[in-house]
Amino acid sequence: MLALVTALVAAPPSAILATPDIFGDRVVFSAEGDLWLGSVTAGSASRLTSSPGREINPKFSPDGKTIAFSGQYDSATADVYTIATDGGEPTRLTWDRSPAIVQDWSPDGKSVLFRSGRATTKGYGNRLFTVPATGGIVRPVAVPQGEFATYLPDGRLAYVPTSREWMNWFRYEGGAADAIWLADLKGGFRKLTNNSTVDTTPVWGGDALYYVSEKTGTANLWRLDPRANQQSIVTRNVENEIRYPGSDGKRVIFEAGPTLAIYDPGTKVSQPLSFRLIGDRIHTRPQLVPIAPSVTAAAPGPSGKRVAVLARGQLVSIAAE
Repeated sequence: MLALVTALVAAPPSAILATPDIFGDRVVFSAEGDLWLGSVTAGSASRLTSSPGREINPKFSPDGKTIAFSGQYDSATADVYTIATDGGEPTRLTWDRSPAIVQDWSPDGKSVLFRSGRATTKGYGNRLFTVPATGGIVRPVAVPQGEFATYLPDGRLAYVPTSREWMNWFRYEGGAADAIWLADLKGGFRKLTNNSTVDTTPVWGGDALYYVSEKTGTANLWRLDPRANQQSIVTRNVENEIRYPGSDGKRVIFEAGPTLAIYDPGTKVSQPLSFRLIGDRIHTRPQLVPIAPSVTAAAPGPSGKRVAVLARGQLVSIAAE
């Protein structure tokens, strides 16, 4: 694990890489507000989407041919979309009044699992839903609440009922801490983690669940065998927090600070991933934006000929007329 920590600290990326997923040699992740598709062996990635809005939480379908994600294409609210792994026009699957955040695909690849506040009062968490991958009626999953979730190969669901992710608390301990539950969707529920600290974002990899826990202080990747209910730490990162794992059932990929890393359950080895982003950096180019809607304060100068205006976090001097 020391090699992982050293590599991540020594090689900061040119952009923050987030919410990754993996299928074989291919990796998809969010950077600069868009989705990027990369190769583990080649070490390069190309932009898959280029919408002005954000695209996050990409997930490969079980056959690797399609990617489901949450995107802001037609409104400020994120909805569920799918796109061919080789690129193309995204297909919209939901029209939600609150953000619809992709969690996983069903094991048969016929539907996409997502969370949304569409059926709850604002401020009281989300529920889990599924939508057909070809489009159709959205159906609720038979659990009362859900923020993060993943399917096991046999169709059972590992999920986190409530989360304080949106508060960005660090090392929170208490009754509101994330915990992982297991549901067979036929009425059986079992709590898999029962700690005072955060245990969250489960994914299935190999023969066990992998999740992020703050039991040792810094968020690290842990392994959980739901049969024996045995838990063990996988990474021992102290410099960078581990976040948002993804898996193709064979390897687990995750955020490690501003970059990505991968864990192989077979060899029990973690290694950092480095990607060369092949793109035109459209979001880093200078832009002209209207200042009037963002003015939060203004004051005239001593001569009355100029006005100091505070807008978009910047102080600007403009002519009074």
